[in-house]
Amino acid sequence: MGMSRREVMERFRLAIQAGEYGPGETLPKAADAATELGVSKQTVTDAYGDLQAQGLVEMVRRRGTTVLDRKRERINRSRLVYRDDLGYYFDPTSAPWRLLEHFGIHREQPAGDIAELLEIAPSSQVLARHRLVGLPVDRKAKRPKPVPMQLASSYLPGWVVDQLPIVSEVYTGPGGVLDRIEEALGGPLNWAEYYGAGGATPTEAERLGVPPQVAVLKIYCVTRLADGRPVEVTVRTVSATKFEIGPIPLVRSESAHFPPSPATKPVPPDQGGGSGAPGP
Repeated sequence: MGMSRREVMERFRLAIQAGEYGPGETLPKAADAATELGVSKQTVTDAYGDLQAQGLVEMVRRRGTTVLDRKRERINRSRLVYRDDLGYYFDPTSAPWRLLEHFGIHREQPAGDIAELLEIAPSSQVLARHRLVGLPVDRKAKRPKPVPMQLASSYLPGWVVDQLPIVSEVYTGPGGVLDRIEEALGGPLNWAEYYGAGGATPTEAERLGVPPQVAVLKIYCVTRLADGRPVEVTVRTVSATKFEIGPIPLVRSESAHFPPSPATKPVPPDQGGGSGAPGP
């Protein structure tokens, strides 16, 4: 019995991880690999597609299947908000990033999760600002072209736009939208984050320069006024093949003080931790 699609995928995945195929190198043509492994060409093509979905390779017509660089940067969610001469930012990794492209500003009906975070009706209109940020051209750093890192989409409820029309402009002044909100509507602003993941949409993949359907991480940052009203949501989308989130320090609650109180209930044999969830 011939190898399955999964077995073919696993064979090449392990070969890539072992360094047999380095970044920029091309995997064997599907027809050649099919002959060598005794499977159909379609099986190899499907296996390569699975590798692409994992962010290991990129399949390009007439160029073949190329191994991608798997080096990851860490997005350090330290629960701190930072500021420099450009304004607020939310992790040290993004400090050198700059605006690469602005995709326009327009009113739209928000997705359900955005409406919920802004505490508005799903039928409401929001102002949406979509942009691409990353590393700009730097010939001294041998970076002859910009490197996309993150898609940032910001959504503002209609009442904020009505009170602060400047947020509808491409250039909103030093410090950007958040500074204008803090100046006009009162500070200090505060923030909370939520995390999600999924497959890249065709538009996201094209703008980030990653294969279609590659996994992406989404960070939803909700900005609130001092009185608790949400005034803005920014969704930051990055490729999960290039970034990971962490470390996020875990702090003991009072119930987990040290030294701990003795555990009194027996643990079932199929569990290795406390009552909340199996341990590691």
